[in-house]
Amino acid sequence: MNKNLNNPKIDICPIKPKNLDFIWKIAYGQKENTWMNWNGPYFNNSVYKKEEFVNKVGKKWMMRVGEKTGMLLEGRIRKVRYWQNQYWDSIKYGVLREEWHVLTSKNHK
Repeated sequence: MNKNLNNPKIDICPIKPKNLDFIWKIAYGQKENTWMNWNGPYFNNSVYKKEEFVNKVGKKWMMRVGEKTGMLLEGRIRKVRYWQNQYWDSIKYGVLREEWHVLTSKNHK
């Protein structure tokens, strides 16, 4: 994972057990967190107009992360991922910068 948050390079890595506590807090924690600021520690590059992630439908907890952070379900590709002898749908969640600002301003009122 890219530790330099000022670097626009994006690294994709699998979720590790040490990250689960943090992910749990995102999905089920409080609404007012500093990580939710677009210019905070996670969305700090003003170049980006959108944040998104793609997930396998079977990972309900990652779907919950998208929903709880205000991302919208933008797409579903049916039966595209094969894992453990089963085909799974792939889903995409995303949020635009202007949507994020509206969402976070409502949460801080």
